Amino acid sequence: TLDNPRKGPSVPLAFYPEELPGGSPNSQIPLLIRASMANFDVHRILVDEGSSCDIMYTSIFKVLGLEREHLSPYVGSDLQGFNGSTSRPWGYVDLIVTFGQGETAKSI
Repeated sequence: TLDNPRKGPSVPLAFYPEELPGGSPNSQIPLLIRASMANFDVHRILVDEGSSCDIMYTSIFKVLGLEREHLSPYVGSDLQGFNGSTSRPWGYVDLIVTFGQGETAKSI
């Protein structure tokens, strides 16, 4: 859990076993969630625990009102796709992401 200094201790962001797709952990079933980023509701976020990077495509980058000036320089190696193609990230940005609403909301 993360504690919010303004609100004190918070509840963990987690899923109960009965909330898992199909009732059990399965890496073949994608987990899609909704969250708020940069004051915008993002309706389809794919959670992939096996991924070594988080990717934001140009379209959502623009919808969130972000500009290249918001990015920190990326100094790592190029990213390689499943089909063998490579691509160079523009950079990276840290955003506060909020899950839920009201009393049960959690921002990280």
